[in-house]
Amino acid sequence: MTWVYQGTGGIGFGVGTPTSLTPGTLCISTNPPALWLGDANGTAVGMGTTGPQGPTGPTGQAGPTGPTGATGATGATGATGATGPTGATGPAGPAPAGTGYVTVSGGVLGVPSANVNVGAGTGSSLALSGALTTTGAGFGYASGAGGTVTQLTSKSTGVTLSKLCGTITMNSAALAAAAIVTFTVTNTLVASTDVIYAQHDSGGTVGAYTVSPNGSAAGSFKITLRNNTGGSLGEAVVLRFVVIKAVAA
Repeated sequence: MTWVYQGTGGIGFGVGTPTSLTPGTLCISTNPPALWLGDANGTAVGMGTTGPQGPTGPTGQAGPTGPTGATGATGATGATGATGPTGATGPAGPAPAGTGYVTVSGGVLGVPSANVNVGAGTGSSLALSGALTTTGAGFGYASGAGGTVTQLTSKSTGVTLSKLCGTITMNSAALAAAAIVTFTVTNTLVASTDVIYAQHDSGGTVGAYTVSPNGSAAGSFKITLRNNTGGSLGEAVVLRFVVIKAVAA
């Protein structure tokens, strides 16, 4: 805006807010309506207007603490800790009544000469220093211990069957009257001290043959068959055998 005044200490008129005035000059503004005076530094000072903002007062006291917030959700379950060490072995229990008791060492069940009643049991072996008797179904091999094999080509052809018992179906080639034939049975379960028992089981004329197991060796044994009749027989004889474990001393 333009301010009009005359000399030092003059009077001027204008519109708006002046930014500077000659020292001692008095001015009147119409918008905003105010009276202005130039101070000694030439600054227009409003007369009757709001002065500059004073400094910020000191911070007031803190308000009271607000209420406690709601409880948060439960966190996830932590991982299971490591298994603790195995506890010490407890003391051995008292020996059962009687003159002997059962012992286990290295997977072998040992029974002394005293009488021990065994209803049922499982394991790899049973070692006895006394007699072993049964009043039930007798001694024998369980299912899985046996097997079968068929002889090929001729009655002298060897067979392989690594089982403690089983059947051998011989070839149906003719065997002359009073003739003898021998074949080898390869069996990795057989020791040289073992006893082999064999019999004519089926598949031929009953009573016409003599069956003679022999020649036990490490991993094999032999069977000899004789035709006891006066004529040739061409029959697929079925032999049943069993291995009885034995030692030399």
